Amino acid sequence: MNKESGIHFYINVKNFNNVVMTEENQCGSVNHAIHALDTLFRSVEQFGITRFNDIFVVEKITGARLHMYFRSQNADAIDALLTLTSYAYQVSLRINRDIPKYKTLTDFKLQMGADVGDFFVFEFNHSDNDHENILSEVTTIGYPANFAAKLQGIAETSNLCISSDLYKLYDDDIKDLFEKRTSPSIKKYEQSEYYSAHMSLFSKNYRIDEEMEAVTEYANKVNLTDMQFPVATKLLSFDALSKGKGKTVTGVPLFADVRGFTTKFYADGSNLEEMAIETQSILEAMYNVTMVHGGVHVQFQGDREMALFHDFGDEKCIEKAIIAGMRMIDKVSDTMLDIHLGAGADYGKMYAARIGARGERDNILVGETVINSDRLEDEKAGKNEIAISPELFKELQDINSELVSFFKKRDGGEYVATVGYTEFLRESENLRNIRDTRNHSYNGAWHE
Repeated sequence: MNKESGIHFYINVKNFNNVVMTEENQCGSVNHAIHALDTLFRSVEQFGITRFNDIFVVEKITGARLHMYFRSQNADAIDALLTLTSYAYQVSLRINRDIPKYKTLTDFKLQMGADVGDFFVFEFNHSDNDHENILSEVTTIGYPANFAAKLQGIAETSNLCISSDLYKLYDDDIKDLFEKRTSPSIKKYEQSEYYSAHMSLFSKNYRIDEEMEAVTEYANKVNLTDMQFPVATKLLSFDALSKGKGKTVTGVPLFADVRGFTTKFYADGSNLEEMAIETQSILEAMYNVTMVHGGVHVQFQGDREMALFHDFGDEKCIEKAIIAGMRMIDKVSDTMLDIHLGAGADYGKMYAARIGARGERDNILVGETVINSDRLEDEKAGKNEIAISPELFKELQDINSELVSFFKKRDGGEYVATVGYTEFLRESENLRNIRDTRNHSYNGAWHE
């Protein structure tokens, strides 16, 4: 891992879940949504790389969020952030208003967040599922990455939110564009205030007509009818996918996240190295469980593992996915003091592809099933819990799975298990012994 200092910057399509669900329900596909998301993020990435190549880095796309950072806190980096903010906003307007192939698509609504400080860059190398290629995934670890993501999450539509530390670095004429805000949700980050401004307020120090024409030209390069998503007939390998050549899968997207972990990073960075090492260990542990249980690692999202388990041929994935979630809980809690996971999973159809300007290297998995899994992990699963949808629970019932008895229905309709894999095995053995006793299928003298 390498330690760096600079500005973390997130751009998120705030309503992308709604965009996907609307198109999937109306059209039975998500071609428009994936195509438009690629146009947006590819254009922003290319603009940043071209204009600010010496300091600009694209980390990854996670869902509908583009994570970038600037390797500097100097005046150039500070100004570059606002230029990129303005440009991304203009691209979203072009997509919403002026490109005919997106006219049936729900308008994109952007939100952005940024913070400044020290962080570590962790490069994770692993083989693809065909074991033919070595893949590299970069993840940044540190307080500014976490807090920038939080600011992006609370930003209003078409607003950029920045930390008070970043705000202090701007000249007075830029500071006047921002409004001071407070939120109880940032107190756990040891912050009392942040600053927000509408994206349209920043000057367009680029040739907007020329740049927007380039956006339209790129959007028209790949026709929506040329995008293909055939059903996967073997275990998915993202390395073989692109925007135009994706796959349709039926299965379980599994999200596993460390509960309350981001607040363990001190705002002054004094425990950064310690937390970076701990984060790396957690991510590697979750990844290893995914692979051992026949899953597909989609990507790391901060301190969260996103994995895919899917059906192909006669092989069904639902038990493997849930057991993998249980094993992740055990693996992390057994090896790290006071660290607890929460996991979420649904079952259904999804669409896998790769997008982005850097050789289409960013894995994306979209569909209502993914949205539900994300929500179940984020909102329904507590410490050492796995929350699953009614649909997934019914699938377990249909195959008469032993896992069924470990899930209890809650008021929201979800089913939640509060056991890890070790406890599942122990309790399953107890249940079998009870059943054997009831059925008199044991040797009484032996048991005596």
